[in-house]
Amino acid sequence: MYSRIRHKFLDFGPQQIYYLINTNKTKKNKKEEKENNVYVNIQEQETEKEKEIQKEKEEREKEEKEKEEKEEIEKEKEKEETEEIEKEREEEESEEEKEEKEEEIQEEKEKEEKEKEEKEKENEEEEKEKGKEEREEKEKEKEKEEKEKEKEKENEEKEKEKEEKEEEREILHALTGGTERLISFLNKTKIFLYKEKEETYQLLRQQLRRLRGLPN
Repeated sequence: MYSRIRHKFLDFGPQQIYYLINTNKTKKNKKEEKENNVYVNIQEQETEKEKEIQKEKEEREKEEKEKEEKEEIEKEKEKEETEEIEKEREEEESEEEKEEKEEEIQEEKEKEEKEKEEKEKENEEEEKEKGKEEREEKEKEKEKEEKEKEKEKENEEKEKEKEEKEEEREILHALTGGTERLISFLNKTKIFLYKEKEETYQLLRQQLRRLRGLPN
């Protein structure tokens, strides 16, 4: 470039050199201006790009924030729905448990009443059996007492018969044994204490006739 300028300086006159200098200066200024404009454009483009990037970033952040907020709202809504469902389920389970408990209580009550009825029935049967046994025992006891009474009666009759026979024997012995034996018999039996002599005689006579099989 400098060699060209130097060559031109040698070839051209003053006016031409002046023109050339001005021309070169103008070109240089235009070039610098152009470079400056390019730099400014680059700066502006970069600034615009940064703005766009920043804007995109902000929009992206806004979208992400809105998305997060939306997700949070959805989560909260889902949580509320889940809690509501869980609450309803618990209420249903609670109601079912309550019904089951009431059924169990009713079944237990019916079972107790049934057992009570069966127990009462068993007691009645036992009482009947016991009453039957007691009646049988009483009947046996009564039969035993009657037998004992009959036996006692028989023994009394036998004893009475024995005493009568003994008495008859003694009377017969007294009547057939003379006066002394008769007096001894009367003293022994104490008949004379409550019988008149005539009655005593009649009594002895009746006894004797009975012993002999004769009518009184």
